[in-house]
Amino acid sequence: MTLAIAFFIAAAALTKHHSMSWNDNSRLATIDALSAHHTFAIETERVFPTGDKYLYDGHFYSDKPPALALGGAAAALVLAHTGLSLERQPGLG
Repeated sequence: MTLAIAFFIAAAALTKHHSMSWNDNSRLATIDALSAHHTFAIETERVFPTGDKYLYDGHFYSDKPPALALGGAAAALVLAHTGLSLERQPGLG
């Protein structure tokens, strides 16, 4: 059990903490849409501007494969119960 906790802490410390590209923003927008609105449509996600999207049936979707976003959404739902969210806060970078 302590090895799993140590691995989680190491992974969290070594993971980049900000998005740097449309690719990152597209994935984060999908994660946010799934965890907050229970949909893959990203047109309501104002906090992650991206050009990596496509229009289908009147809705915008990420052009990235959904597997990573599903895992990220599961983690985001768990973190939401601790009070953490993907929403950007002014002054935090």
